[in-house]
Amino acid sequence: HTIEQLSLNVYDTTKRLLSKLRPRSLDDLRLLEAIQQLIREMEFARNGIQVNLTVQGEVETLSDTLQVTLFRLCQEALNNARKYAQANNIDISFVVAEKITLCIQDDGIGFSQIDSLQGMGLKGMKERVQALGGRFSLQSQSSSPSGTQLYAQLPIV
Repeated sequence: HTIEQLSLNVYDTTKRLLSKLRPRSLDDLRLLEAIQQLIREMEFARNGIQVNLTVQGEVETLSDTLQVTLFRLCQEALNNARKYAQANNIDISFVVAEKITLCIQDDGIGFSQIDSLQGMGLKGMKERVQALGGRFSLQSQSSSPSGTQLYAQLPIV
C-alpha cells in the first residue's frame, strides 16, 4: 500500500511539473489561438485594456520549443502588464523571417530597471531566450509614464 501511495505521488508531481513546462492550451490550440485564449482569460477587455496582436510570417510552423517559449514570454509579460502597468493598451507583435522577433509594448506607468532585477519572472524570461541563443531586452522607466517594451529575438530552431 505504501509503494502504491508513493508511486501515485510521483505520478501527480510529474504531471504537475510537465504542465508547467508545456502549457496545456498548446496541446489543443495553435500558438496564436492559445495567446488569444490567454488574453480572454485575463479579462483585459472587461477591464478596459485593449490588446492588439499582429503577426508577420508563419508562426504556426515554428518548433514546439519555440512555440512554448513564445507562449511563456507572452504569458509572463501579459501577467506583469495586468498586475503592475496600469496600461490602457498592449501591443504584441510577432515577425517570423530568418529569426523570430517578439515585441510586447504597453503604455503603462513603467518601472525602474532596479525593480526588474527583483522578480523571478523577468529573469526567467531572459534565461529562456538566452538558452535558445536569442537576445532579450527590456526598456522601461518609472520616472515618466512611457510604458514598457519587451523585445526578444530568437533563432529559428
